[in-house]
Amino acid sequence: MNGKRIKVNDFKFKYGQETIFINVFGAFKYKKNNNKYVIYSYDNSKLYYGSLFIRDNELVIMLSKNDGENLINKFLDDILTGNSDSDFEVISLDKIISAQIIDEGVINKKIDINKLDELTIPKKKASEVVNENKKKKRISISGIFFALFIVVVVAFFFFNPEVIVGKDKNYVCDREYNHNVLYVFVKEEVKLTFSGKGKIKNSVVTNNYIFNSDSRYNKFKNNGEFYKYMNEGDTYKFIDEEKTYRVMSNIKDLREYFSSEDEDSILEYYNEKNYKCKKIEKE
Repeated sequence: MNGKRIKVNDFKFKYGQETIFINVFGAFKYKKNNNKYVIYSYDNSKLYYGSLFIRDNELVIMLSKNDGENLINKFLDDILTGNSDSDFEVISLDKIISAQIIDEGVINKKIDINKLDELTIPKKKASEVVNENKKKKRISISGIFFALFIVVVVAFFFFNPEVIVGKDKNYVCDREYNHNVLYVFVKEEVKLTFSGKGKIKNSVVTNNYIFNSDSRYNKFKNNGEFYKYMNEGDTYKFIDEEKTYRVMSNIKDLREYFSSEDEDSILEYYNEKNYKCKKIEKE
């Protein structure tokens, strides 16, 4: 079999255009003048021919004045009848991977193109097709399992970031003292969260001002004196039954507030301020 299905290398190719193939039924050289010819079809509904020039691994097909349909028809008859003519030298298409068609002619001779296809174009054996399908199936199944594996891994690290960056560390630092201006008892609590790498992530401060006199508590509350003891962005709450004014602060600019983001430096800062810090475990 001297035929082959070959991709058309169209330099006018446009994006979105379907790739075109041709069924090349044979290529030959006419020994008397060394002219080369090729016979092919796009969809086995019509036959075409042209003069042939081979450049690297590509067929370049064109027409010239010397193209003779008689030679083409004689070569076709030889293929269909199984004869051979010493004037024709069959050109191997084994290394050909593409074809460039500059110009072409139509073969008007009535030919059974399907028979020509059967005689010249190698067909894959049923076992080869089955093996290819099995290979594609294996690749497809492997691809699915690989994709699922990637999804599972990504999901695992998304929901368990501590595997990569380490588990967060949490501390509570507190202290108690008597306020020299308000003459109240103050309980301060600072909750600190550090990353697994020892960098500050969050800090929440809660101050409880506990009064021992109803009159002083009500005056502080009703006259708006409490505004002096809170900052912008803080939230507050009055607990009347305990005569307590509670202020809660969430420190946003941690670096500016602490002048450091390291765990050791921040804990040292609170220890120097007479806070008692302890590490707590969160489930």
